[in-house]
Amino acid sequence: MFAMESMTRQEQRQTLRGQCHSTSRTIMQCLQNKVKSPRDSNPIDSLPCCSVASNEECRKTCVKTLMTMKNNEQIVAELIKTCGPALPYVPIWGCFLSNNSPDPPVEPKIMDGSRLHCCSKAATERCMNLCSKTFNTEWYSTWRDFNSRCQDLSLPVSMTEAAMLNCLDEVEEPCKLGCSGLKFCKSFNFRPTQPFRSCNAQADSAAEKEIIEWEKGNLRLPQMIIPVKDIRECEPEIWKAIACALHTKPCHKKPSHLPLCRNECMYILNKCVDHSRLQKGQTVQHLCNKLSADETPGSCISLMPYITDPAPKINLQEVTTPCNPNPCPEEETCWVNRRKCRHPESCSPFVCHKACRMGDISSVLVPRHSYVRIPLYAEGQANVRCFEHQVCVCGQQNFLHRCKTIPCFRRESCVLGQTSVIKEHGSQFKLDCNHCICNEGEVICTKHKCPSSETNVRWRDLPCECSRDYQPRCGHNGKTYPNPCLAERCGRLKKNELREGSCYSFDDCQDNPCGDSYRCLPKRQVCLSINYENCPQYECVPLHEKCDHHFHDPVCDITGQEYSNPCLLLHHKRTLDYRGHCQSDCSTSEPVCGHNGETYPHECAALAARTTVDYYGECRVIGQYMGNVSKTADCSNVRCVLVKPANCRPIIPPGGCCPVCAAELRMLYSVNMVDVMTTSRPSGPITVSSILDVLSQQLMVRECDVFGYLNVETDLVVLVKPVTASPTLLQLEACIKETERIEYLIQNDSPLLKSHVTMTPLLLATLRTPGTALSRAGALSGGAGAPYQSVLLTALLVIALVRLTFS
Repeated sequence: MFAMESMTRQEQRQTLRGQCHSTSRTIMQCLQNKVKSPRDSNPIDSLPCCSVASNEECRKTCVKTLMTMKNNEQIVAELIKTCGPALPYVPIWGCFLSNNSPDPPVEPKIMDGSRLHCCSKAATERCMNLCSKTFNTEWYSTWRDFNSRCQDLSLPVSMTEAAMLNCLDEVEEPCKLGCSGLKFCKSFNFRPTQPFRSCNAQADSAAEKEIIEWEKGNLRLPQMIIPVKDIRECEPEIWKAIACALHTKPCHKKPSHLPLCRNECMYILNKCVDHSRLQKGQTVQHLCNKLSADETPGSCISLMPYITDPAPKINLQEVTTPCNPNPCPEEETCWVNRRKCRHPESCSPFVCHKACRMGDISSVLVPRHSYVRIPLYAEGQANVRCFEHQVCVCGQQNFLHRCKTIPCFRRESCVLGQTSVIKEHGSQFKLDCNHCICNEGEVICTKHKCPSSETNVRWRDLPCECSRDYQPRCGHNGKTYPNPCLAERCGRLKKNELREGSCYSFDDCQDNPCGDSYRCLPKRQVCLSINYENCPQYECVPLHEKCDHHFHDPVCDITGQEYSNPCLLLHHKRTLDYRGHCQSDCSTSEPVCGHNGETYPHECAALAARTTVDYYGECRVIGQYMGNVSKTADCSNVRCVLVKPANCRPIIPPGGCCPVCAAELRMLYSVNMVDVMTTSRPSGPITVSSILDVLSQQLMVRECDVFGYLNVETDLVVLVKPVTASPTLLQLEACIKETERIEYLIQNDSPLLKSHVTMTPLLLATLRTPGTALSRAGALSGGAGAPYQSVLLTALLVIALVRLTFS
């Protein structure tokens, strides 16, 4: 019935009554609801369905059609042309079929909590108000105004509101690693380490249609119409690459609608524009000023690597993304499965989790039981310096509930010391060698010890003017500091908040704090707040209650058997070896020292705790910090772990002795925001492990995972590295690209990450990457390439540039 486009609604109802009613009343009632006559409805009421379109062309056609046409049959016919057959399992058609009531919901609901975050990026009060109304509760009355006044890329306002529009685009089409399966845009295939926003069959088809239109002699772009010569004769390969890039949308650091690099724009237009049909005053220079970005790194995507079809010489099985495309049902979110399986032959590479939408029309899903932050906007808030938010939880019924308002976030400026220099809220800058950010009137900086400008030599001392005596102290936040000075001066802990020795040397279950009805099990954790009194290092497990098989807090017993939670472990009368998933391809023969300065019973326990191994044996020395000369660290007598892959130029994480082949992010966070977010949810303090778990869920590459620790300089060190037994350079490159993507989400305050309560306090991230043969080759691509750009085709790029130069 749904596949037969010629059927009228009356014929559909008659078919249902004749074929389904006698068989199943449930099916009949469901299908009758799906084809309920919409003759009394206004097409504009269905505008929210346009947001779930699978590609931008379909979305734009949907908006234009619903706002200009009234006849339902004409609307459907027009949409079928660009959105495909009217099948109920296609998201946009499913939305239309189930949303034909003309009235808004009786109770006001958030339309899209994720896109509400973008409204704070609006540059004008009008667009901020329209944005907040549209995605809060007033979609039906404000969407048309918001779309025409603030989102129309042909208007000058699109340049003013670039930050807000880029945020909205990012939420609607997030970057996803890899591109394959394209037929028309074949040169975009075999890109396992390149992120795209829209690499799919719809984008492939749209690019082909775009070329057909351009062949008529006019480039119809959102900003302008450009007359061109016959592009079938004038650089057809470059025009094809432009059309494909326009629709597949390779990711880069400074998003724009058509991120042509300036030199490529000048070349292609100088050669192919029809000067006789240019409007008065238009020049190629003028056109490229609007179409292209500057030449700074990350501002544009070079099209040269996409001119020639790449040879599939790489092994695509080295880098896999099981959740792209999403294999899970519509209302479930996909997580990559990296854990050890009991039966590897039947082990699924992904796990589907029940989830909630961030609003009635939101495409962003958050896992059940997770807490999210949603802005609460009011009329005229553009000039208000205090924005209120609410924190909600994804409940059992798969919708956000139990929302409560939290103290507002103050958008106050910062005054720098005695200089009276003012920095706006959210601005990032450097003071000497330290990275800083202004947050709610507070300047938050890294604590590196900077070199003297007079001697201009590398500095040798530890942060906070501390000595190198190794006298470990355990802070009440669960962090082990190498000596009291680093704990007090850098960690801002008081003497009465420290215990002599490392945190892992204490048995907090020794005095049986849980009572007779419970079993006390160690649970080591590091809390981000030093003001939060409760950072327990143990867990009380009930002995006589039925275990919840669905509660996920994995533990591994001494036989290598994994259980979903400690209750099940004790129910089976097993002995705990370590917390976390059971690990494979690691040693259990001797203790190891992690880069976090903690001693673990063996390598597997460290990896399960998301800690990279520094050296074998117990922790006994203070390692290197930012700018340390190697000789100053007493690391000569340690036995380092073998670095893999062998041809990697590794990095030494702060405080460590030994290198690791991983990409590193050092993150600053607000302690005040940590305290606010901690009190907004009943699930306990925000810990290092809770942040690493969320970041791990963000990674799409199965061969990469997240590790990290709290540094003595009070910043969060995150390491992303391959987790295969024999990692390859391609896998390492994929891990680097994933780290760059996370850096971008944090630096730009993206709601895709920052709407999670756990991630809200993160403010600034600085990236450091290991050297590889791939990254050395990537340097040849010049300044026009983006940090996400694939470097696997460097040779083809050089050839293309030579060809371009001598054309």
